Amino acid sequence: MKLFGYQIASIAVLILISPIATATEPFPGQKVDRAESTIVQATEDAYLQAGRNKLMRGDYRGAIENFTEAIRLNPQNEDAYGLRGIAYDITGRYQQAISDYDRAIELNPRSVVAHYNRGLTYEHLGKYQQAISDYDRAIKLNPRYYRAYTNRGVIYAKLGDLDRAIADFDRAIELNPQNFIAYNNRANAYEIEGKYQQAISDYDRAIKLNPRYAEAYNNRGLAYEHLGKYQQAISDYDRAIRLNPRYVRVYMNRANAYALRRNYRKAISDYDRAIRLNPRYAEAYYNRGVIYAKLGDTQQAIADLRKAANLFRQQNRIKEYRTTLDRIQKLQSN
Repeated sequence: MKLFGYQIASIAVLILISPIATATEPFPGQKVDRAESTIVQATEDAYLQAGRNKLMRGDYRGAIENFTEAIRLNPQNEDAYGLRGIAYDITGRYQQAISDYDRAIELNPRSVVAHYNRGLTYEHLGKYQQAISDYDRAIKLNPRYYRAYTNRGVIYAKLGDLDRAIADFDRAIELNPQNFIAYNNRANAYEIEGKYQQAISDYDRAIKLNPRYAEAYNNRGLAYEHLGKYQQAISDYDRAIRLNPRYVRVYMNRANAYALRRNYRKAISDYDRAIRLNPRYAEAYYNRGVIYAKLGDTQQAIADLRKAANLFRQQNRIKEYRTTLDRIQKLQSN
């Protein structure tokens, strides 16, 4: 029984918010009216702090407005550019984020945080080599900056270079043994390599460090599933869902585990939930169609598979699209 969606969840990354400077020195040769400068500096700092508070609360539009005003008052404020870049990144305005990080780096070429954050934005854009270059630079500036090792390892994993990925995760863990994300990521790499027991050991450690880390429960469940330990897998998926009831992928994975145990009704229920949370989840329609076919409901199976085929085509996933059409044809010929 071929099921889509049986895969490792995305590897987590971090965004670090840069610290805010408390004072700005005039440039050499710049004439400054001290009284006026003090007022402008206080106002500039107020906008910067207000923007940071809004950023932390999730008011990204308000944060951008405050950082923009701080930049208007002082176009040399590298922190305002860096923080506005973060707000742009979070809201998906990646090119504007890159532009702000560029300016922050121009103002301070030794800014570890600006290089790190720009690398993260390049990763979001799928520009992996540029991301690696920025993480390399951050590490060169601060060889103990574990976050850069963690995220560079993510890129190497995405590029299929698991040896380098694991080496980076090893270093990140060495620098910060409390880095539960690095343990989770290293476990993902081990799982890709088929080293399921090593993966489970790292997931155990990630969960011990952060018992509310839903992704680690989901990923450990996948490792148990690979080992044929379906009940342990389902228990981990249950826990992940309790922690995050809107975690779409974990419903998919639990449904697959139920299907592999031939508990088809529970599988369908979980595929239903995954589809409600994400109506464009092509794999969920495909898998549900496969299960309906197993139950002898050919009409419903074909309806789900047609929906999956349409979504795969819209998503330009030609291989999956053709696989789905082949299955529909087989059902219709029976």
